Amino acid sequence: KVLLSHIAGFAAINAFGTLQQSEPWRRDWQSATVVVILAALTMLLIQWYFDGQRRKVAESWKAAASIYDDRMEEVYNECFVMWLEEAEEPEDNVLALTVSFLSVQAI
Repeated sequence: KVLLSHIAGFAAINAFGTLQQSEPWRRDWQSATVVVILAALTMLLIQWYFDGQRRKVAESWKAAASIYDDRMEEVYNECFVMWLEEAEEPEDNVLALTVSFLSVQAI
C-alpha cells in the first residue's frame, strides 16, 4: 500500500506541479499558492467521494452477512474499521506528499 500511495502521490505532484509551473501560476508565490490550495481541495474531494463509495460497499456487505448469521455483526464492525484505516492511510499519504511538495515549490 505504501508503494502504490507514493506512486499516486508522485503522479499528483507531476500533474499539479506542471500546472504550478505554467502561466499564470508561475508569476509569483501567491499565484503558485493558489495551485497548492486547488490541489488540496481536489484531493480532499476525491477522498470524500471514495469514502462514500467504501461505505456503500460496506453496507451491502453488512446486509449480505446478516442474512447468514447475526453474530457476524461484531466481526463485521471490526473488519470495517480496519478496512477504513487501511484505505484512508494511503489517501492521507498522497495528500500530504502532494501538498508538502507543492508548498515548498511555491515558496
